[in-house]
Amino acid sequence: MEEVGARCRIDLRERPLRLPVELDLPGPDALVARLARREIERGRVDAVVERCGAPVELDLEVAHRLRPGVHRLRVGGACGRSGGADARGGAGGRRGLLPAPAAGDRERRAEEQQDGESGAPYRGSRGGRGPCRHRGDGTPWPERGTIARCAPRGLGSAGGGPLPRQVVAPRIRGFISLTAHPEGCAERVRREVDIVRRAGPLPPLGNVLVIGSSTGYGLASLLAATFGSNAATLGVCLERAPGGDRPGSAGWYNLAEAHRIAASEGRHLETINGDAFSGPVKRRVVEALTERFGPLDLLVYSLAAPRRDDEASGETWRTTLKPVGSPFRGKTIDLRSGEVREASIEAASPEEIEGTVRVMGGDDWAAWVDELQGSGLLAPGARTLAYSYVGGELTQAIYRHGTIGRAKEHLEATARALSGRLAAGGGGAWVSLNKAVVTQASAAIPAFALYAAILFRVMKERGTHEGATEQAVRLLRDRLPAALQGDVDGEGRIRLDDREMEPSVQARVAEIWGRIESGNLAELSDYRGYRRDFEQLFGFGVEGVDYAAETEIDRPLQAAPGA
Repeated sequence: MEEVGARCRIDLRERPLRLPVELDLPGPDALVARLARREIERGRVDAVVERCGAPVELDLEVAHRLRPGVHRLRVGGACGRSGGADARGGAGGRRGLLPAPAAGDRERRAEEQQDGESGAPYRGSRGGRGPCRHRGDGTPWPERGTIARCAPRGLGSAGGGPLPRQVVAPRIRGFISLTAHPEGCAERVRREVDIVRRAGPLPPLGNVLVIGSSTGYGLASLLAATFGSNAATLGVCLERAPGGDRPGSAGWYNLAEAHRIAASEGRHLETINGDAFSGPVKRRVVEALTERFGPLDLLVYSLAAPRRDDEASGETWRTTLKPVGSPFRGKTIDLRSGEVREASIEAASPEEIEGTVRVMGGDDWAAWVDELQGSGLLAPGARTLAYSYVGGELTQAIYRHGTIGRAKEHLEATARALSGRLAAGGGGAWVSLNKAVVTQASAAIPAFALYAAILFRVMKERGTHEGATEQAVRLLRDRLPAALQGDVDGEGRIRLDDREMEPSVQARVAEIWGRIESGNLAELSDYRGYRRDFEQLFGFGVEGVDYAAETEIDRPLQAAPGA
């Protein structure tokens, strides 16, 4: 037992908890536990548990297996004190506790804890604090009394020996899953690559950069460019790598399989795993393009994020899904119970609107173009795309007329400004309005799941339903070349949502929407298909995958030939 301040203590010997941390605590403590779990799931830290007045128990032996290169279990107290647990392990190592911090150290570490609540010491793009050494390479472990965090050495797992295997079960909470199945993700990517191949060769591309390349439309764009247009492709994403016996994120496993296939065929595919908003990651991309690619023919910006750290101002902006002007009242599906119910969301504040625009608008897209153009990395005729959505009238209040809609308006204004800069060289910038598909981002939008479940049924009956990869293929094959010839809507946007927005389709969706309820959900919609697509985002529910069997969880991103 180690005392950590007057009212906080950490028990590292009693009943263990397996990470991600799940504490069932009442009142404010439950919120603290949820915040801690969120930070862990996002991969920012090993564990942050804040608790006053009663013990919090952690399994110390789990800590050293979280991710390659991460050596410290950070435990902070909400009462303003902090302590640490030394997560030493491995062959020949020992596990123990750091000595209780001296009185002089406690004020310093309390200050770091306050700084840490803004994310500063934990963001991978900004680095940690204190000396950091990788285990297994003959160098010392972090000095005692420091807060240390190492990034993994490269994109795969460190160390040799047999790859860890385990049975991975789904742990779905609302619109996210806490686990991802490696083989399920891999099989799904193989099928998406097959969709690209069956479409036939796409218009050739030289070098392509995809920002937000691991899931959704970003992943679909990467697969279409790499395997359809034979492009040399560089992707940027922020995903959790597997470490020890802890699986990685779905996006990691998606890219691991894409890398494996590309490497086996001699294709050039690379990934930079880091915060795409940050200056250091932008500079890493410029370095990679300069050394191993060359100027870009196409830049795809497909980033959806909950927050953005503004390095210039030091502020942190957050995305909010809320209506603007008046509250939202409408139908939605409870993804936990599968029931249709009424949702109610209060209108956004001016600060929430601004934060959403700062994260999801065009500022960062423009910053990427500035960085690349200033470095001479946009080829003559270079084109750039960002993605957006309009949807039918049923989702307008919460989406297009809400905070996200304000951000998308800013994105479209940015496209017009960028296109004016790129047109002189024969290129251009466009926002592509895409069809509704199931993504991790769209699943969080109230009313969207119900709308999409109805839409999928209507479009499947007509034979016009498309997934993200079919949309990406049609974009590169048909719509992007047409946009260069001026085939866009009145606001300069590419309309890849044309089949969804057909008046007869929207009328049929609206008619079903008026009658649908929990009792006839399965009959009137394709909720089963929506739910299957949702589970497959995380590698579950994929036909042909044996979920009872152990699977390799430590899957690296294989290097491109010659990289």
